[in-house]
Amino acid sequence: MPVSDVGAAVFTTELYRSLSVGHGINEAVQNARNEIVNRYQYHAWPLLRIFTDGTSLAPIIDKGQKLKYHTAKAATVQYLEGAAVKILTEGFIGRRREVQRGIRALKGVDGKYGAIIHGTAGNGKSCLAGKLIDRFRGRDNNVVCKDSTCKELIAIHGVAREVDIVRELQVLFDRKGNEEALNILKADDEYEVKIKALFRGPLVEVPTIIYFDDFEQNLELDHNGNGHVMKPEPLEAVRPLLTAVDWAGHSSVILITSRYPFKLVVGGKDIPAAKLEQIPLMAFKDADLEKKVAELVYLNESDNRELYLKYGGGNPRLLEWFDLIAKDEKKYDIAALESAIKGKSEEFIQIYFAEVIAATVGEKFEGFLRRAAVYRVPVKTKAFKYLGERKHLERGIALTLLEREMVGDGKSFYWVTPIIREMQWDKLEADEKMQIHGLAFDWFDEEIGNSEKLEPKLLEEAVYHGLESGNVRRACRHAVDLGNYLDKLIRYRDKLSIQGKVADKITKDVINEAIAEKDVDVAILLNNYGSTLQAMGQSRQGIDFMQKALDIYLSALGDKHPNVAGGYNNIGAAWDSLGQYEKAIAFYQKALDIDLPALGDKHPNVARDFNNIGLVWSALGEYEKAIAFYQKALEIDLQAFGENHPNVATVYNNIGLTWSALEEYEKAIGFYQKAMNILTDVFGNTHPTTQKVKENLEIAIRELNSPLALVHG
Repeated sequence: MPVSDVGAAVFTTELYRSLSVGHGINEAVQNARNEIVNRYQYHAWPLLRIFTDGTSLAPIIDKGQKLKYHTAKAATVQYLEGAAVKILTEGFIGRRREVQRGIRALKGVDGKYGAIIHGTAGNGKSCLAGKLIDRFRGRDNNVVCKDSTCKELIAIHGVAREVDIVRELQVLFDRKGNEEALNILKADDEYEVKIKALFRGPLVEVPTIIYFDDFEQNLELDHNGNGHVMKPEPLEAVRPLLTAVDWAGHSSVILITSRYPFKLVVGGKDIPAAKLEQIPLMAFKDADLEKKVAELVYLNESDNRELYLKYGGGNPRLLEWFDLIAKDEKKYDIAALESAIKGKSEEFIQIYFAEVIAATVGEKFEGFLRRAAVYRVPVKTKAFKYLGERKHLERGIALTLLEREMVGDGKSFYWVTPIIREMQWDKLEADEKMQIHGLAFDWFDEEIGNSEKLEPKLLEEAVYHGLESGNVRRACRHAVDLGNYLDKLIRYRDKLSIQGKVADKITKDVINEAIAEKDVDVAILLNNYGSTLQAMGQSRQGIDFMQKALDIYLSALGDKHPNVAGGYNNIGAAWDSLGQYEKAIAFYQKALDIDLPALGDKHPNVARDFNNIGLVWSALGEYEKAIAFYQKALEIDLQAFGENHPNVATVYNNIGLTWSALEEYEKAIGFYQKAMNILTDVFGNTHPTTQKVKENLEIAIRELNSPLALVHG
């Protein structure tokens, strides 16, 4: 029958493989036939002809010769450069059909806009995803694509949050120099609006794979227990992506790995089912299973081989663990093991055998494994220096109870295999957990101090371990830095959530300790958290936290320090937002009384105080007083920043608003135009701040040209 060169090569390879392991010629031919029919759908067997070079037939192996199994190299993974995505660099992955389906989906074939790979733990979902992603890596990553489908990569692991998605998008578009995308991300628009705008343009121009790994962390059973749906918070982060992904016309796509498939119904349509190729990753079988088993030397030589294959169920990780057991079977009661796992789920068997294997190594290793489970993310070797001897780390990797992952620069990172992490960690007593959290915090704290750039993930982990170990004061500093980072991303809700967890742990005892130690980190956290509450419309709650911060500042720094002035200023802003103008102006005046002698009459903080007092006088209808304070602020800002600075534009706009309130529209228009010139130059025409001043200008022009104004004139 007619076959392609590739088909012929596949047939020949399988034919010789079957002969080499002792199969007869008839069985070898049948195996080769099955191989090409399964892979290439050739089916006209009566037309099949096999040609040889005429060499006489002779056995490839001698009768009775003992088979020698090739010892495969242990599976090795490496992270793709610039992303926490594992690529299997050594070892068997198989999954030819699944790889082909995934490639077609990521190319946009058959009307799909990505894929979801789902199946039980240990079946290699992440490795398959890594294989697909590696196939689409572009020339920027020193990988030559086979066609024009090269794509960039954004990777989100575990819980999907808006802040992480926005951060990864900013990193991508900053690297690509896409100003349109960066302006979209910097705008004050809602998250969903930003995502949809990106899929209309920038994500068409910059083809990208948006990859979610370990997505099961975002899922829960529906109220009927009939399937999985998304939890509320990650739902808000992911729904806009799935809704708009088809707008990019297959240029940018979504890839998800998850233990479970899930439903997300929008407008009566199940979006994942409609837009993503569903790739169930089942256990190995047939040729893939044979190839995997061929790597497992000890399992193949064991008298219990069939038992291992039966309970391994084709799961790659389970088969590897059975191989470890087969290597030293005298340590195990095989009958007892079979009794314990009979009738149990695949996931139960994995957890059970991980525990059994760890126990055979010894108590010291078990203790190390439990302590190492404190880390929720892969960490460097040094992170384990207080948890046990280095040999335990290497032993854990050899047993595949710990995973070693490598980044592009060759650095190795380690963590306990996720499927057993929580089980191992829960074996520790509460006081030991607290102690180990403290050691983990010390490592993250040191790592942050040695890092040349801000690493949000390190900060987040430091805050987590700091709170879990009772190191609240030390956690404050990292929470402040993380909050400042989130501020730049305009992620106020995320900042509120993270800093709120810390603020809730700041008791009277912690405040007293901070005062005694003159620890202003606690005050900065409380002040920032209170200010964020105020910005989110919760001013009264914000004042409570800002007052606590002010008490620490006063005790630690005295009543003449600029930080104290900042505290007064923030409380004034909160009262201002509540319409309590007399209280607001009192606090603003206290800030000015400190800043003016401490910083001098040329400092921007003094300009801030003058401007804030002007705002309150304007709100009270004292417009002449307001303009006088605005003018003082303007003089300082012009000297400090020059003519083309947003602070100067803000004061111009405030003066314009005050002249408008006095119905002096010509004067107002002049100041609005000055503000517009600056903001257009700095932010562009479409920025929300520019648009707001433009609106003020248009209103003033209309009022100036109204019949009433003309008669009045």
